[in-house]
Amino acid sequence: MKKLSYVMFVIAIALSYWTVGITCFSYAGMLCAIAHEGASVPANIVFCLVLLPYGLATLLFAGLGVLFYRKGKKNV
Repeated sequence: MKKLSYVMFVIAIALSYWTVGITCFSYAGMLCAIAHEGASVPANIVFCLVLLPYGLATLLFAGLGVLFYRKGKKNV
């Protein structure tokens, strides 16, 4: 179970870095759309549409990692 918990932690860390990259890219695209294409939505909407799902997935994998780590500790 400990190996599975380490895999979950690695996925959570990788997903958190990926979240930052996707959010920054989407925010810059939204700012460009507002400035040049006439979009009327505020740029902060990117944080709701992109950051929340990835953040919840990161918390899910981190929580699963903690759960599997604790189960692995009990079995030893």
